Amino acid sequence: MKKRLYLWAIIFLVTANNCSKIPENNDPILGIWSNEARNEENGYIRQEWIFNDVYLGRFHQYHNYQLVVITDFGWSTEEGAYTISYRTTDMPDDVVHMETTEDVKILVDLEGKILARRE
Repeated sequence: MKKRLYLWAIIFLVTANNCSKIPENNDPILGIWSNEARNEENGYIRQEWIFNDVYLGRFHQYHNYQLVVITDFGWSTEEGAYTISYRTTDMPDDVVHMETTEDVKILVDLEGKILARRE
């Protein structure tokens, strides 16, 4: 009886282990993207988006080198468009697509404005 129970336990562990693998995500958006602006009125502003492979990420905004916003976001992709959803804030979603110009990858919004550049 113990041998059968031991055999069933091994079969269960092998089956559970094989079923719980997360597929690898090699999306080109993975990594760190940023945008910087400097002017006399607002000073220095830097925004960073860190995209990870489980469709989540972290957004940072710096004003004059001081961290003023930090929040998590979710992201999804459909037909070449990426939607960035800032779930824990009242920030509107960003919908962007990726372009490559002069060996630099950029995220461009629906109005044609550059949201970020790959670091």
